[in-house]
Amino acid sequence: MIGYVPGDGFLHRRNAVTKLSWAASLSATVFLLPGARMVWAVVALVALTTAAAGLARRLIRPVLTVLLPFGISLALLQGLFNPDNTTTLLSLGPVSFGLQGILYGTLILGRLATVLLTFFLLLLTTTPKQLTAGLAARGVSPRFGYAILAAIEFVPDMQRRSQAVLAAQQARGLDVRGGIGQRIRAFSSLLGPLITGALIASDTRAMALEARGFSRTGTRTHLALERYGAADRTAVWISGLLFLAALTLKVVRPV
Repeated sequence: MIGYVPGDGFLHRRNAVTKLSWAASLSATVFLLPGARMVWAVVALVALTTAAAGLARRLIRPVLTVLLPFGISLALLQGLFNPDNTTTLLSLGPVSFGLQGILYGTLILGRLATVLLTFFLLLLTTTPKQLTAGLAARGVSPRFGYAILAAIEFVPDMQRRSQAVLAAQQARGLDVRGGIGQRIRAFSSLLGPLITGALIASDTRAMALEARGFSRTGTRTHLALERYGAADRTAVWISGLLFLAALTLKVVRPV
């Protein structure tokens, strides 16, 4: 599971908005670049940044868990069925893999790798509170910031809740080691408490937010203050310029 890793590296010291802008900019940029070489150059740049920040070990397993099966599927589907296939790369009897399909699959895989790496880096070096505080300090609506916070914490929260429900049900004698029928019945026994607990937690959180004046307007103060200095402003401008450069290249050299 990807989550915040405490540290004092150069990525940890950057403002949350800066890292979010870079993740969004690079993710959008790779979908505008015309070729796989440029896309994988961006992937290499992000990978070097990850290694320099000392986070490569934390990212290798989750990234490969997603990329390997997706890459194999892309190679099979695009190599076999891409309509642009004109050059045969490999033939196995009546089955042939086209070069153009493999190249297109490589392009798609590079784009996915960029999105995963950039946003995983954001999650590893930024707490949800830092992200919402940084967005609020830049004038973003607190409701939008809370929506982002809830989206980030949804999967880890549901994983913790499901493990607690499973442990409680097993303590009551629930058997989850049988056949497919037994597993389906066990799943139904877990689903009810999981949904009920999630609804109760969301209602409790809503009441807690209102008790703290979440819906009130006016000037707000924040417990977590995010510094936004000249280096952060420069980085945000550079990320925007990279996106504009990729957009210009897309217009000048349409694929």
